[in-house]
Amino acid sequence: MESTDPFLAWALKDAGFGSGKTEEVPWAALDCASNAGIVSTTGVCELLFPRLVTYRSGVFRQARFTAENVDQWFEQPGIDVTRVEAVVNHIHLAQDQFPDTTDEQFPLIERLAETLSETWPWWAEHRYGFRIQVRVERYADDIQITLVSNNE
Repeated sequence: MESTDPFLAWALKDAGFGSGKTEEVPWAALDCASNAGIVSTTGVCELLFPRLVTYRSGVFRQARFTAENVDQWFEQPGIDVTRVEAVVNHIHLAQDQFPDTTDEQFPLIERLAETLSETWPWWAEHRYGFRIQVRVERYADDIQITLVSNNE
């Protein structure tokens, strides 16, 4: 059966995993993981399922969190916890995470942003008991995704 997801089928074919058929997906994932190595695979896992910490009534991705950094942002006049979370927790997917993304591959960045906006709230609630929001901002050459708690 052909994949009903054109981006998944394209990605499988582009990566050299056959015809893009749905039943090939698990094997393609294993091949990708073994070819990428443990460092890259762990990085993808951290992106999909980030470790979260709470500090000063905020929720922060552990990968970008330091108490000193957050404290410095709170010292700014008029800044609230949601703004600090937005500064600390935003990710530029194309520019920072995948800087070699071509125009042809940009739909995959859009798909990743969509996936993260769906998985992060589920992960935060089921793993940590946090309710979060994920904001997605699209630009001509990048997509920014931001995690904030429901303090608004």
